[in-house]
Amino acid sequence: MTTRLDDPTNYGRVVTDAAGNILRIVEEKDASESVRLINEINAGIYCVDGAFLLDALKQVGTDNKQGEVYLTDIVAIAKSHGQPMHRVVCDDPVEVMGVNSRIELAQAHLALQERRNRQLMADGVTLLNPTTIAVEKSVQIGCDTIIHPNVHLSGESVVGSGCVIGCSAVLKDCRLGDKVHVGPLAYLEGVVVGDGEAIPPHHVRCEI
Repeated sequence: MTTRLDDPTNYGRVVTDAAGNILRIVEEKDASESVRLINEINAGIYCVDGAFLLDALKQVGTDNKQGEVYLTDIVAIAKSHGQPMHRVVCDDPVEVMGVNSRIELAQAHLALQERRNRQLMADGVTLLNPTTIAVEKSVQIGCDTIIHPNVHLSGESVVGSGCVIGCSAVLKDCRLGDKVHVGPLAYLEGVVVGDGEAIPPHHVRCEI
C-alpha cells in the first residue's frame, strides 16, 4: 500500500516505470535528488505470498547508507524474479500515518480527535471551539448538549440530552441525566448527576 504526501520527507519513495509499474522502494537516506522529488511513499502495509516472502528475506542485505536490513527490499527482489506486484494507493494519507516521534504521535491523536468531534457534531452535539475539546470514543453524549472549550470527557461517561458542560470541565466515568449544567473548571469522577441538576463552577467531586 502507498499514499501521496505534500511533504514526503523521511519516508521511503515508491519508484515506478513509465507505465506506472512499481520497481522498488528507496529509503530517504539512499535516495537521489530526483527520487526525493517523488511524493508517493511506502505506507508500510504489505500482502505477500508466504513462500516468496521466506525466500526473499534470505536475499535482503545491508547494502545501504544505514547498514540496515530493509523489508522494503523485497519489492525490488520481486521485480527481479518476475513476481507479479500491484499497489493500492490510499487516497487519505491520515489513514496510514506513521508514528515515529512525539510530534507524529500528537498529529495522529489530533486527527483521531477531530474525526470523533466531527461525528459528535453530526449527531447533534454542539462543540464550541472543537479543536480544544477531547472526548474519548467510549463516551456517550445526547443530542442538543453544548460543550464549551477545553472540556475533557473520558472513561465510561454518559452525558444526557440538553446538557451544558462549562469551560475546562473534566468528567471521568460520570453519568449525567438530561439538562444538567456543569460549571466551568468542575472536576467530576465517578459521579451520577440527576436530570436538571447544576454543578457549580470549580466544584470537585470524586465518588470512586
